[in-house]
This record gives sequence, C-alpha cells and structure tokens, in this order.
Amino acid sequence: MLRAMEPPAGPQPATPPLSLSEGEKARVASNLRVCLVAGIVGSILGALANLLSGKLPHSLPIVAFGALCGLAWWLLGRGHVRAAA
Repeated sequence: MLRAMEPPAGPQPATPPLSLSEGEKARVASNLRVCLVAGIVGSILGALANLLSGKLPHSLPIVAFGALCGLAWWLLGRGHVRAAA
C-alpha cells in the first residue's frame, strides 16, 4: 500500500533568497548561451528543411521560435540573465 510522504517533524529551514551570486550568474549565463545557440541553429535548420520540402506554413512556428531565441540572446548580451531565461 502506498502512503503519501509526510513532511519532517520540527521547524522547517527558511527558504533561501532567489538572488544569485556572481559565479552562479555566470554559470547560468553560460549554460543559457549554449541552449540558445542550439535553439537558434536548430530552428534555422528545421525551417530550412521545411522550406526545401515545400511546407511553408510548417516552417513559420519554427522561425518564430528562432526569433524568440534571438531575443533571449540579445537580452543575455545586455546582461539581463533572468529576463533571457
């Protein structure tokens, strides 16, 4: 028989603040940069494949995704890590 997990007894620790240290912010920015490059390159290749196969309507959402990745890349370059994420 499965039982629901019960919270541990005693006082709970306070939740940590949501602010990031400079090292964590650099790590997040680096990981985000890799994801954005993959998104931009993948959307270009996907849209190109759909265009070459004659599926213009199917390539438009992929182009829109690439544009969103480009906007996030621009925000990341301006130092707005949270907004880019």
